[in-house]
Amino acid sequence: MDLSNLVKIKENMYVSKNQTKWYKKALKHCNNNPKALLELAKEYENKNEYLKAYNIYSNLSNNGNLLAKERYEKLKSNLELKYKKDKLNKIETKKKKRNKIIKNSLLLALIILLLLLLPSFLNNFLINAKNIIKETNIFKITKKENIKNEKNIFFYPEKISKNNLEGNFIKRDIFIDENLSLENIILKAEKEIENVSKNYSRNEKIIIYLKDKVTKKTLYEVLWTPKEKNKYKIYKEAKGSYPLAFNNKSIYVDSKNNNIYILKKNRIIKSIKASMGKKDTPTPKGLFKIQKKVKLNPKTSGVYGACWIGLSKPHYGIHGTDNEKSIGTNETKGCIRLNNDEILYLYNFLNEGDFVLID
Repeated sequence: MDLSNLVKIKENMYVSKNQTKWYKKALKHCNNNPKALLELAKEYENKNEYLKAYNIYSNLSNNGNLLAKERYEKLKSNLELKYKKDKLNKIETKKKKRNKIIKNSLLLALIILLLLLLPSFLNNFLINAKNIIKETNIFKITKKENIKNEKNIFFYPEKISKNNLEGNFIKRDIFIDENLSLENIILKAEKEIENVSKNYSRNEKIIIYLKDKVTKKTLYEVLWTPKEKNKYKIYKEAKGSYPLAFNNKSIYVDSKNNNIYILKKNRIIKSIKASMGKKDTPTPKGLFKIQKKVKLNPKTSGVYGACWIGLSKPHYGIHGTDNEKSIGTNETKGCIRLNNDEILYLYNFLNEGDFVLID
């Protein structure tokens, strides 16, 4: 009989190691047998039940079992390493989760921002589209006015010359409100000329005097000739210190209606909405020249926006804005304010020395 495979349980009682799970049978008779406990701890360790194995190794180690102590130290080291790995994995998992939340939050914020900006973008797009259409001819005739054809409008900062008053012509007076916009003035004159030309077969010039209905003072003069039947020449006497002859390019400022009309060879090619001076700081009237042009950085220039176009009247000019919602109001200190896109257009269009008529 091989005694080396026998484990003593108690006096006159042994268990053979050749038996399957002998240590469990041994522990039934003696629950503190060190050899049986050591084998049980190994079984727990193989099953990844580390806490049970750890406790058994710890108790055996404290009772002086060197083999158990060795396995206790090894298991302890492995458990610490596993704990660190688990902790790192948890941290990494939390980090990934947090990054995902941040990413989703930023995406949601971007979507909300785009939804908020979309109406404004569409509005600006429609305004720009309208301005492009207006550039072709700003006086698009409406059905309400019952005028069939669009006309070419020319503007002169003077009275009708004596040469144009020679010969036979038909004269008509129309009384209007002093604050009537230039578009409506042209439409009224246009309609009157069409009515007059229908009733007269002679090839005569037609001159319309648009007068203030209160003071009876002539505000505008409109000249139409049969030879240039599609052209309407508008005259507005300008008072200023410069010769009354526009250059190739110039602008007319209708301060009462907050409009700027851009002229090329006296033809109105574009209309721009603008802000003018307050009641106590009005925009100066008269004929001026472009004195200086300066491009600015809208991020740092404040109320002056993208450009400054200085007039020959000191301290007055045309500039951009940091508040485009204010365009069309009367709240400046006397300067003319445009939105930044329009001031850049004007900056590129005008040259120093070009004329500005402010009415």
